[in-house]
Amino acid sequence: MAAAASGSALAPQTPRATAHSGKSGEHQVGRRRDICLVGVALARIDEEHLARLNLTLLGAVVELEAADGDDERHRDGVAVLGYLLTRLQAQADHTHRPAVRDLFKTECAMRALWALSRHLASYHAAVEILFLGRAEVERLLDLDQLIEALAVAFKELSSGRAAVPPRTAAVVPGSGLLASMPGYLPGAGLEAKLVSVFAGNHARGLPSHQAIIALFDEQDGRPLAVMDGTHITATRTAATTALSVKLLARTNARSLAILGAGVQGAQHLQAVTRVHDFADVRVASRDIAHAQRLTATHPHAQVAANFEVAARMADVICCCTDASSPILDRDWLAPGTHITSVGSNTDGPELDRGTVTAGLLVVESRVAFSAPPAGSAELVGLDPGFATEIGEILLGHHPGRERADQITVYKSMGHAVEDIAAARLVYDRARQVGAGQTVEF
Repeated sequence: MAAAASGSALAPQTPRATAHSGKSGEHQVGRRRDICLVGVALARIDEEHLARLNLTLLGAVVELEAADGDDERHRDGVAVLGYLLTRLQAQADHTHRPAVRDLFKTECAMRALWALSRHLASYHAAVEILFLGRAEVERLLDLDQLIEALAVAFKELSSGRAAVPPRTAAVVPGSGLLASMPGYLPGAGLEAKLVSVFAGNHARGLPSHQAIIALFDEQDGRPLAVMDGTHITATRTAATTALSVKLLARTNARSLAILGAGVQGAQHLQAVTRVHDFADVRVASRDIAHAQRLTATHPHAQVAANFEVAARMADVICCCTDASSPILDRDWLAPGTHITSVGSNTDGPELDRGTVTAGLLVVESRVAFSAPPAGSAELVGLDPGFATEIGEILLGHHPGRERADQITVYKSMGHAVEDIAAARLVYDRARQVGAGQTVEF
């Protein structure tokens, strides 16, 4: 079915048609053209198409054909495919069909055609897609709302109501990768994120993670928005850590260690201190200048000489690096410590095996036990039954921390439901305040 706008019509109009016959009672058939009826160009429309438009009265349907053959005038002819299709079927041999002008004599047929044209105009309406850049996403994404939305998302995930296939990636040997993360979250929509991870970008002055996110309507699949995913990725990652701290850290935890002072270190310092009060914050980095810059943004933060010094003094440890070998050692951990790790490197783990298995292990999804890029390098070879999903704790299916001296570990692999939850918040807020640029497709 083809339909295209060709001006507006305020009332039904009778189309003009000419016919050319090579022989009496016949139309010669040549190249096919559309005919414009009441502001809409109609072409081969069958009963199935019309039924989808939910019309109870079906109007006349015509096909315009260019005359061919020996006639040098090439005048247009009309072949009638159906008239009030519930009553008159199309004739395959193109013979003995009523003239088009005769089909529009009745008021009933005119009204039917008018209704049909109105439905077709709506049926072929352009799709509007909202585009949102980095600055707009930063302004629209509220961290507190995001943490709450993530809790809902993880419940849906662990309840089996979300649909997220394993992450896949195209790898550029020795450089980086481009990962695909599609998913469905009830109430939020369908989403697909493309994220590139190039660790060497720091030397180029670029983020190691760069992403775009496309959001789709869950009812009809319409694309709703395309937005910057770089800020969303950084923020939702830190927000999931903050949620784990809220659920698993001891209530009397007073000291926080941030290991890594890049984008994730900065996001973690902001997010984690949002959900828990810490009297002492230590930041360690392989680049001391980075640690100094980050500590300058928080009144209680100090620079630690190295990862070990920071970890041995902490009740909560947040590992925020792209390391391919462990930056933490089980022997550095005091009883009751809560450890989080968001590092993801296909070449190796950010955490040592002793830390991973030291106590209660919590993950977003047990897909994390798959090999990278779908899962986490730290968990390869372990039994998925060893871990608890964060959604299971939120649903009350697992108690979470059971003792004050219990070590708890939250290993994040990054999950599409986090992106969907964040993207939906941004999209809804953008619609409320009129942000972004809308483009018709």
